[in-house]
Amino acid sequence: MAAGYDVQAREALFFGIQASVSDSTTKECEHDLLSAGDKLCVRTGRDLAVVARVGTNVGADTKLYVLGGYTNARLRATYDDGVNKDSAGTNVDGFRVGAGFEHDFGGNLFGKVEYNYSNYEKGVSRHYALAGLGVKF
Repeated sequence: MAAGYDVQAREALFFGIQASVSDSTTKECEHDLLSAGDKLCVRTGRDLAVVARVGTNVGADTKLYVLGGYTNARLRATYDDGVNKDSAGTNVDGFRVGAGFEHDFGGNLFGKVEYNYSNYEKGVSRHYALAGLGVKF
């Protein structure tokens, strides 16, 4: 889910700000790390971001843009040695950059396709693409 606001600076140039909340189901596990049969899993959770956008209008109904800003994600690690199971969670801060394409379908409805790269502390990074539909107020 995202909310934002764009300001038209010139005929073909706009600036904007956007805040988003998303969730992830990514889970990576490794087996037999310290002993036979053990398992370490790292799972990602919610992701919060605030980014600035700058772009150009391509025709009357289409925008191309780049974005950059702050992001914060939740990580949870779980270790199971077959006898005991321990887990710990942490938040990691980072930056996000990306690029996108947005098209107005008429009325208040628009669609967008976007690519994002997030680089967090502790050596964690994420690439993802999204497609979405939105409503302008």
